[in-house]
Amino acid sequence: MRMPENLEDMVYGVYGTTEIAVKPCPFTQAEIDELESTNEMLIYVPQEISEAQMIETGKLNTNFRWEVEQNMIKSPMTDESHWLVCSASPIPEMLGQSTQAISRVYDEEGLDGMDFRRYLAFVLTYRHLTNEYPDFRQWCLLVGGHYDRSGISLVGFDKHGNFGHHGWMKNFKAKMSGGRYVAFAPRKHINAETERLERPRRGARNKATHDAGTD
Repeated sequence: MRMPENLEDMVYGVYGTTEIAVKPCPFTQAEIDELESTNEMLIYVPQEISEAQMIETGKLNTNFRWEVEQNMIKSPMTDESHWLVCSASPIPEMLGQSTQAISRVYDEEGLDGMDFRRYLAFVLTYRHLTNEYPDFRQWCLLVGGHYDRSGISLVGFDKHGNFGHHGWMKNFKAKMSGGRYVAFAPRKHINAETERLERPRRGARNKATHDAGTD
């Protein structure tokens, strides 16, 4: 997906406010430019915006009550703003695969799976850039997060356009459900040395870069 030239303005547009201290993007310009050819997109997850605010900003009609589910849904890095790259496909990948199988592939390639908070950021950004919602009548297994103690979240949009969430066991799989990955930059800051580092990529097994941008 072709990204806007002004990423800060994009973030303000996605979340409907300028009251966000947007961190510099750790992805190089070359990495950003190639997102159009790889069918990927940049996402910014701001510390200042809660999940409840994302749901409200996105005008999402939900089949669940966040004030109840927030005690069950667990996401990482909730206290730190961060950039990431994910697929710009309108539907999840690896449909019909189990949570364990999807997690294994992402781990081998140095990628992380989506969690609930990042998924909301993805939905809002996708909507902002395409005027459509992703995962329509499809379901995404959020292998990067947790539901309750040992479960997993399943999210997507039903045929009426409602945003749904269901908690399932981690061995769940169905023909209309799949996964979505997130890739972090292999650096905190861009300089002459770090700009040469290779970021994790879908389909390329390079776990060595996995922790470089998230430690």
